[in-house]
Amino acid sequence: MMKDNGRENNTPKKNKKNKKNKHGNHGGNNGHVSNISKQQVSKQQDRKFVSTFFERHHDPSYVRPKWSPAPLLDTPLPASICTCCKKPIGDPSLALSDKITGGSTHFDCVVEKIKAMEHIKSSELVVYLGGGRFGIIRLTVPNSMRSFKILKIIEWENKDERAAWRSVIADHYSLT
Repeated sequence: MMKDNGRENNTPKKNKKNKKNKHGNHGGNNGHVSNISKQQVSKQQDRKFVSTFFERHHDPSYVRPKWSPAPLLDTPLPASICTCCKKPIGDPSLALSDKITGGSTHFDCVVEKIKAMEHIKSSELVVYLGGGRFGIIRLTVPNSMRSFKILKIIEWENKDERAAWRSVIADHYSLT
């Protein structure tokens, strides 16, 4: 208990210089007199945003550019023939480059070629790993693709070189 001017006081004396007020300032008002509450400031900011939004988007002189789709090319894709089976390739985006000639090849033809080259056992599978690579895997749990071991990785397409037939397809679909 503190004695203040001869009487007892149960509350400790407050030091106004070090205490923060409810606005986070250290005492005083820093020379600014503000009679606007935080809610009033927030409402004013909302009104400014809404008014500028409507001015931009509802102004009769503002003309929004219309979207138009890119023109379709009249030229069809060149017909591709699989270098392995000599049949036409229906969807060239699913084709791979032949490892030897560089021509387009059916995905399934590449899988069959790898199976013949690598002498795949019945417990092993050929899978596409991505980026022009295939893998030979063995399932650790039979009939479950959740657990497997990669036995060998086969680099089928060179990722540093782009096949000429891929450039033709890319130029057909790309506008930039």
